[in-house]
Amino acid sequence: MLQNASPEKLASPDLLPAQLMATGQKQIDELVKMQTELFDGLQETNQQWGDRAKSEADLASEFAAKLSAARSIPEAMTACEEWSSRRFEMMVEDGKHLLADSQKFMETGARLLSTGWPTRKGNGSTQPQKEPASLEAFHLVAARAASFIDQTNASVYQESSL
Repeated sequence: MLQNASPEKLASPDLLPAQLMATGQKQIDELVKMQTELFDGLQETNQQWGDRAKSEADLASEFAAKLSAARSIPEAMTACEEWSSRRFEMMVEDGKHLLADSQKFMETGARLLSTGWPTRKGNGSTQPQKEPASLEAFHLVAARAASFIDQTNASVYQESSL
């Protein structure tokens, strides 16, 4: 059936080669931009967590030194209390960083999959898609998760200081 069809019938009047090339180039540029953003975010996150691991090792080393230098049970208990207090503070910071990193990557991924990509309308024009409701729902869930983590961390920190 396609053998008998003329080229004019196969080509849509709104898909001119120049427009098609421009649309394709714009999509590729957007993809490269988002991949670069994801890669940069991964590098930054990797650096933060590496620094975090080093600070935890430093804290453990400091705790071991204080504990071995303790001459009495009260001194050992003070070292343990200082270590546990700092450890809880670090856990709170970890929760906040984890939530922020997850939210950043999910937003970038959601944009990559759902927004910024032009779609062809019936009139031949390309327009960016509206932000989907799923991304709005994600923002709501992320905000609730952040609130829950803050409340949990506050209660754990408050219990540890008792």
